[in-house]
Amino acid sequence: MTTYSMSLSFLEAVPLQALGENRRDVTILADIEGYRASLSETGASSAGVGYDVIPISVLGSGVFHPKITMLASHKGELRALVGSGNLTMGGWGFNTEVAEYLNPKTDPEAFTDLADFLLSLGDAFGQGRLRSDPSALPPLHEFADICLAAGDHKSGGPTRVLHSVNRALAPQFVEMAKELGGARTLTVLSPYFGGPKAVVDLAHNLGCKTVNVFVPPKVPFWFDFDTAKTLGMVAQPVTSESFSGEKLLHAKAFEIECARGRLTIAGSANATINGLGLGSVEVVVARVSNGASWLGWSPAGYPKGLVGEGGQEPHHTGSPCLIARLDGGGINGRVLDVTAPEGTWNASLYAPGRFEAVGAVELAADGRFMIERARVEAAVSSVQLVLVRGEETVRGWLVMTDIIAAVRERGAIAEAMARAAGGAENPRDNDIIAGFFTKHPGAFLGGHEPMASGSGSPKADKEETTQLVPAGEFGLGDALRPENNRATSGLGQSAFQKLIARFRQRITDAPRRGQGHGHENDAGEGADDGREGSVWSNADLLAGAIGSFMRKIDETLDGPTKREDILSVLDFILYGADNVEEPEQFLKSQLPAWRNLARRAGPARSGLDTLDRCYAVATVGPSVHDVNKSAEIHKALEIWFRGGLTEDHRQLLEKPPTGHRESQLAPEVGAIEWKRAITGILSAKTSWQRNRALLAALDGKSSMPDLSSAASPEEVAAFGRICKGLRRRDTVVVRSDWTHCPSCHMKLAAVEAGRLRKGGIASCQGLRCIAIIVDIKPEET
Repeated sequence: MTTYSMSLSFLEAVPLQALGENRRDVTILADIEGYRASLSETGASSAGVGYDVIPISVLGSGVFHPKITMLASHKGELRALVGSGNLTMGGWGFNTEVAEYLNPKTDPEAFTDLADFLLSLGDAFGQGRLRSDPSALPPLHEFADICLAAGDHKSGGPTRVLHSVNRALAPQFVEMAKELGGARTLTVLSPYFGGPKAVVDLAHNLGCKTVNVFVPPKVPFWFDFDTAKTLGMVAQPVTSESFSGEKLLHAKAFEIECARGRLTIAGSANATINGLGLGSVEVVVARVSNGASWLGWSPAGYPKGLVGEGGQEPHHTGSPCLIARLDGGGINGRVLDVTAPEGTWNASLYAPGRFEAVGAVELAADGRFMIERARVEAAVSSVQLVLVRGEETVRGWLVMTDIIAAVRERGAIAEAMARAAGGAENPRDNDIIAGFFTKHPGAFLGGHEPMASGSGSPKADKEETTQLVPAGEFGLGDALRPENNRATSGLGQSAFQKLIARFRQRITDAPRRGQGHGHENDAGEGADDGREGSVWSNADLLAGAIGSFMRKIDETLDGPTKREDILSVLDFILYGADNVEEPEQFLKSQLPAWRNLARRAGPARSGLDTLDRCYAVATVGPSVHDVNKSAEIHKALEIWFRGGLTEDHRQLLEKPPTGHRESQLAPEVGAIEWKRAITGILSAKTSWQRNRALLAALDGKSSMPDLSSAASPEEVAAFGRICKGLRRRDTVVVRSDWTHCPSCHMKLAAVEAGRLRKGGIASCQGLRCIAIIVDIKPEET
């Protein structure tokens, strides 16, 4: 998109919302005046992270004035709008504007002309007519190639695009009129004139003796009919029902009636010296037609005075700004329109309500500068870089090139991921992220499903480790430093994968804001953020993503990466609880499923690790105040650790909950009450402890435990006879599975199989078998 003036808050609220979640690459080329004015906006949140904004300065008194919107699909489809409206609320609705819609099927040569405009822009930067930072410019030749492909190099047709990058518009109007047999009548519609000379010269060069000038109800400046007479041109005032409303006129159009047709020209060019000459950069669409004028001109009265509503004619004021782009190496930038910029400036980062000093920066004679990467934290919402030297202040949007690259790769999901990775997410972001992970669970997990950066990109299947740093003062974090890549040096990772890595680390490291904290509605009063004012994320969407994670993990082999993934799923559950309306219910529905997932992985192969600890806290936390569940919890812990708890296990369990994960798994539990609960849990006997004591008693090594809750009277009597030597000891056997007798290998009766699972003691009822089966340890899973 190109524009003279712009409102970035309007851009984000209307055009980008209209494009929807499928948008990818949004780049705006704006005149330096409009760019600088946008820096005073407080409503822009995605400049430099969701889209790119690049200022352009025109040499002399002219401005960068074209208003073009080009929309291209991944299939190569292309459409264009060329008009008079700036990227503002006025340009898109409050003013009277004109816009030409171009389709390659009907206007093929117009797209060849657009390609020429883009290539000419690139040449103009090299020749000095335009100034910007060449490293910040988009690949204009690639956009030109898209236009050429859309037009398919066809020629002919009634529609052309004219521009004034390297040639004034007025001579081009004259040439087209001559091709149509010469001009007879010129009608001009413009909000600015800067005196009548530009219209007088155009009429003279066209050879038109009949000249009409539109007189609207509301316009910044009316045409000076009296001065035009002194210059030898008599112009007639006209009106048109098409432009007779009460809106302020900002449309620009020229209609030239020729001997063999009618030439209608509309676009950005005012009827001024800069607009029709080589002062400003303009783009217009010229259409050739036959028949009567569709604008319906009719005579009107002369205006009173010259100034209508007033306003500021576009002109270059020399107001300074800067271009700054943050990548893996640091901030590279350049100041524009600053006299003698060379020297030391003080740099800082600014966002509404936040300020972070960067320190001294050296500028070269051409205004270029570089700030080392270690001095700057990346952001996930709009941030400005500010340079100060004495009384001079220069600022500009800081463009996060790696986040922009991720957005170009994945679109709206990358924007949502970037905000969430920096702790600036909203409910809609969480819903988008959950929906994406439901379809692509491996993208979140430890390297199972790398997301290709483009069609045909090879997939890498590498085990990754997380080595990310915490956020800086902005609370925004940084996924973009090389040492923060989950894969070594980021090799094989796209920008979007790096963003996911940062999100995963953020939900691990960032302090919780309290269960069910919700979000402020950033849409503002009367605005629409797409969620009808909701401050809560969709619990069902979050649960869907969690279910996809679990199914994906169940398909993977055991190992360190799987254990890390299980912890990451826990983090996502806790993150979800932090963002839904009913956090306790969310945890109650998700934590049991997570414990089952973790239980299938089991304890660490050697020693005790973070997953062991988190599983223990997740098991103890919900019932820490319920002494009646002590034995049940003890049994659950023995199931996890695959046997009786040792002193190492006791030491692991007695530590009170700390850190982000544990404090949410066991909220508001003090150290003393935690240790008291663990003592009670470990002192409560499990069925395995009782049965191990039973076997010791049968071997004469201890006293008989209380079996009344698990053994039948016949089994208790049998145990007594064994202790007295009246029954063989080998008739009591240890469980090998849940359905068969280890002695005779016959299938157990359903009732006895149920007793074995519930109480750990059962009897074989085979015709020739008198075995009693006891369960003394958790099964391996």
